[in-house]
Parts: sequence; C-alpha cells; structure tokens
Amino acid sequence: MKARITRAERQKIVKEFQDRHGGRYDPRAFMEEVRATKGQHPAWSWFTWDDDKAAEDHRVWEARVFAQDVVIQFTVEQIRRGNVVVIESEAPAFISPVDLRGRGGGYFEFDPNDPVQVAVLCDEAARSLHAWIRRYGGAVIAGGGTISAVEKLARQLDNASEASAA
Repeated sequence: MKARITRAERQKIVKEFQDRHGGRYDPRAFMEEVRATKGQHPAWSWFTWDDDKAAEDHRVWEARVFAQDVVIQFTVEQIRRGNVVVIESEAPAFISPVDLRGRGGGYFEFDPNDPVQVAVLCDEAARSLHAWIRRYGGAVIAGGGTISAVEKLARQLDNASEASAA
C-alpha cells in the first residue's frame, strides 16, 4: 500500500529533482532515480515496485479509459414561452463517483431521469471545474484571461447538484 506523502513533501522532492536536472521534471527519469536508490529515496513508497501488480494496475486504468467517453443519447422536453421544445442531447453513459476512485473505481450506468444520478453527475462536474480552477486558473489570469465564466459554471453545477439531491 502506498504511504501517504503530503503535497508539501512531494513539492519539496520534485523541486530538489528539478534543481538537479536544470529545472525539468521528467516522470520517467524521476521514477528511475527513485528505483536506483533501492528503497532509500523519500518517494520510494509512492511507487508500486511489484511489476505484476503495476502491470495489472495499468490494465485496470486502460479498462477505465476504454469506457470513460461512452455516451447515451436522450431527449429532453422543455417548455419555452409556452411551447414544448424537444432537445436531443447526450451524456456520459456511466458515472464514476469520486469516493470510489481511490478504491479502484468503477462506473454506474447513468439515467438522466434519475435525480440522484443527475446530482452525482453535477457534483462530479463541479468538482472537476473547481480542480481545474485551482490547477490552471493562475495561468489563465497570468495570460490576461479571466476565469469568472468557469467559476460561474462551477457554482451552477454545485447548485444543480444540491437541487437534484433534495
């Protein structure tokens, strides 16, 4: 089982690696450096050194990727200005709740008519957008852009998740 290495510890380890390699972080070179220490590197416990287990974990990841963008198509009827408008739409065929991912994950069929599943999907989307903002928001702002539209969308998804779950 992987040992818990805090983000601050990982950041320090990565920075030290970059300092030794001209500011560059090459994941393969980093892993090989850790492997060469035979257990003495502070990041050693992060990796799976059992090749059979690592290969199996990779195949599970490949199977997850295989199904991740499969969609279902469905019809939504909305009333706009007194008229019924039919909208053909699509959504992921499966949802993968975050709380299951740490234990190997898994997908559940998605039913757009099930308010609980809609709430889960909205929550997942909101979490992803919040993570995107934390990861890339600074770059957008530094590049002269704004993240307000993404923040607004994340809040809308948060609200939709709460409303669907109620």
